[in-house]
This record gives sequence, C-alpha cells and structure tokens, in this order.
Amino acid sequence: HGRSGIGPRRPREPEKQMINLELVIKLEDKLWYILEGMRSSMDISIFCEEWISFSSESSLDTLDKLFKDDRTRKCIRHAIILESISVSLSFYLSEVKLSNLSILTHLRNLMFYVHQNFLILIEFLLGRLP
Repeated sequence: HGRSGIGPRRPREPEKQMINLELVIKLEDKLWYILEGMRSSMDISIFCEEWISFSSESSLDTLDKLFKDDRTRKCIRHAIILESISVSLSFYLSEVKLSNLSILTHLRNLMFYVHQNFLILIEFLLGRLP
C-alpha cells in the first residue's frame, strides 16, 4: 500500500517564537513598582496583581525556547519560576499584612535580585533580535 499524500514528507519547521516586548517592559515596570513599594512600605498588592495579569498575557513561560543552549534554557526557566514565586509570595504577604521586619527585609532583598535578573533577561532577549 502506498501513502495517500503527494510527494515526500517535509520535516516540520519549528514554530516561530513571538515575544511581545511591550508586555515584557510592562512586567519590568511592575517589578520595579513592587520593589519601590516595599522600600517605602506601600501596599504592593495592586502591582503584584498587575504583574500576574501581564505575565499571563505574555509568553514568559515559553521564553526559554528562544535559546538553543540547554544551560541557558534551564537558567531562564529557573529565573522565571523564581520571579513568579517571589511576586506571588510578595502578594500573599502584602494581603495578610505581615509585619515581621526580618522577613520583609529578606523579601525586599529577594525582589531586588529578581528585578536585576529580569533586567538581564531583557538584555538576553534584545540580543536575540535581528
């Protein structure tokens, strides 16, 4: 029996990964407001909610697919997971009005590094542009 298709099969081309840079910049902006809100003891819950909303609209969860190197992909996945956990924890602790200064200080430091990591991620992304 023969194949029902005409001609030889062509290998599938990989799907083009699309990143909305405007959303990426909005995510960075929200991270900055979360960090600044923590520094000035503001209520950061609205910034966390906005970050969560923007991150669900963006394709951050597939960002690692832009890179071929396995180590780079793994680092990017870990950075994105850390960012999500950090913003979620910040949101939760702002909602329960945590007043433990030591925990808040550690969380603020964590958000500083999360923001720095995100800036590096943006730099990686921009380096991938034609």
